[in-house]
Amino acid sequence: YLQKGSTVKATVEVEEAITRLHPIINALTKEKRSNFTVETKPGLLVRIDPALFEQIILNLCKNALDAMAHTIPAKRHLSIRSNIVVDTHDKRWIHIDVSDTGNGVSEENSKKLFESFFTTKSEGMGIGLSLSRSVTESHGGKIAWVNNAHGGATFSIILPQFTTE
Repeated sequence: YLQKGSTVKATVEVEEAITRLHPIINALTKEKRSNFTVETKPGLLVRIDPALFEQIILNLCKNALDAMAHTIPAKRHLSIRSNIVVDTHDKRWIHIDVSDTGNGVSEENSKKLFESFFTTKSEGMGIGLSLSRSVTESHGGKIAWVNNAHGGATFSIILPQFTTE
């Protein structure tokens, strides 16, 4: 995971990758007394190392679940959505959004969010978001985030759509 140049690019179908992760995420949400939904569109393809892609999604899900620790269990909800966004240059991007209903990201923490070794967790190492951003960028994409209007935050993995045409 940490070695440079060791990534393998493969065609990944987003819905299939998330479906493979479903049992793990479901177990994590039960452990954290949270609800979980997935809304994915079939046929969305990206070129990325499959294991790293799944690791990024799991990291974002774990962060989202941790962010809801102080939310009452009935209001803890993790959701994963995927869709296509076309930019102003007609380039097609796949967005995989991981949303929670926690407190969102404070202004102070937002400035350091992707720095290596920055963490708000007592047992965290502070490398998850930094590595997730590096991997995503090395595959031509980016990670973005926004605080949700009604609480919580959404982190988005944004990768170029891969087509077989």
